[in-house]
Amino acid sequence: MKGYIGNEKATQETFTSDGWLRSGDVGYFVDGKCYIIDRKKELLKVRGWQVSPAEVEGALLQHPDVTDAAVIGVPTDDTEIPRAYVVRKPDSKLTEPELKAFVSQRLARYKVPEEFVFTESIPKNSTGKILRRVLRENLQQERKNIPTSIIAKENTSRSWQGRIAMFVKSSKELSKGFRELLTRIYRRFQV
Repeated sequence: MKGYIGNEKATQETFTSDGWLRSGDVGYFVDGKCYIIDRKKELLKVRGWQVSPAEVEGALLQHPDVTDAAVIGVPTDDTEIPRAYVVRKPDSKLTEPELKAFVSQRLARYKVPEEFVFTESIPKNSTGKILRRVLRENLQQERKNIPTSIIAKENTSRSWQGRIAMFVKSSKELSKGFRELLTRIYRRFQV
């Protein structure tokens, strides 16, 4: 491949100056072998951390009542939050709190989905690849039916909730009264 016909900008973004192709894959080398683990375009930015949807999906799929899963990022004011779409086994009574607790034992806190949607199926193409674009379009359509003021309140409260929680947990020198005040503020912003 020499480049994109009639699209010089895409060609420059895809190829390095010495001719190497930027595939957008994320991987690593061990003992001379290359392991591809994800796509750069699919990584989520969660409070400054990069989160691989495939890693979160893998943790979800470890639950015995989960048959399929997909994860996308939901944009907020200044970050994204992971949202999991989960297909349960037939007749399963699995709940969001149970699944969240299960995944919390396997992933860092910032990787645990903040939203769970139980669904009948995950949209995939003919080769079995998850169609995240369809999930994002469904999310946009879903948000169109919710008044903007509610979405803004939800995003703001999540953003502040995360900041306050990180501050309280990282500040060991806080006085007891100040810690209690921050805890009350944190609870106030919970949606």
